Amino acid sequence: MSYARFGMPAPSAAPPDFMAEIGSRTDARLAALLDADRRRWAAVDPDLVAPLESLHRLLRSGGKRLRPVFCHWAFVGLGGDPDDPQVVDGGAALEMLHTFAVIHDDVMDASARRHGEETIHTEFAALHRGRGWRGEDRRFGEGVAILTGDLAFVNSDMLLRGAPRAAWDIFDELRLEVNVGQYLDVLGAARGDASPGLAARICRYKSAKYTVERPLHLGVALAAPELAAGRAGRRGGRGRGGRGRGAGRLQRLRSAPRRGVPAPGRHPRHLRRPRGDRQGGG
Repeated sequence: MSYARFGMPAPSAAPPDFMAEIGSRTDARLAALLDADRRRWAAVDPDLVAPLESLHRLLRSGGKRLRPVFCHWAFVGLGGDPDDPQVVDGGAALEMLHTFAVIHDDVMDASARRHGEETIHTEFAALHRGRGWRGEDRRFGEGVAILTGDLAFVNSDMLLRGAPRAAWDIFDELRLEVNVGQYLDVLGAARGDASPGLAARICRYKSAKYTVERPLHLGVALAAPELAAGRAGRRGGRGRGGRGRGAGRLQRLRSAPRRGVPAPGRHPRHLRRPRGDRQGGG
């Protein structure tokens, strides 16, 4: 796409400093968890190291860490300490959950690459073929990928351990909603349904809530659990113009004490990447 043709600046490969710092903290927390996992399971059986290394490689391969950023600034916007380990763990939990989702998504979409590297199911299918093992290489690769995604799912729970109940309620809703959105996506593709209504529901549950709304809510729940308590499941209705009750809540968040929150910028919309090389990892 020629951004200049439409009068838009080309997107920068490097995130702005305020995002990069949060991303670095998130990456350090994820690396510490996975390094400990690798040492633990290598002592049980060296063969267990391979899927853990593939998971770590995928986490290191790219992504803008948008979900940790939204969680962080909602937390800080309500008076939370930017250096509080709890919000770092919350952001890392979101990113680990996202990794679980993209591993399974790659299996469902039969995607060969993500962030320019082999997807996990492709990597292990090739290992199976190269070693001449029994059975079907595709099924082996997909099986390992599903299990690796499940490891990421469990790790996301471990990262949120100790969070208040209100935060867990938000996290549970996020996980339900992204599964609902993914099912609608798979169903729409099978039916050839390109209706605007279905597309809007998929975008709402698979992208908008999952990437922006729920990470913001999680940051609020971590900073001020009393504001989020009992509200996680009350998000289905939407008012006129696509604005639900979340609009008023975000307005209150906008007027809360803010310490160093960056002014919102204007960013060009990005076209979805071709399926063969998936770049989703925001």
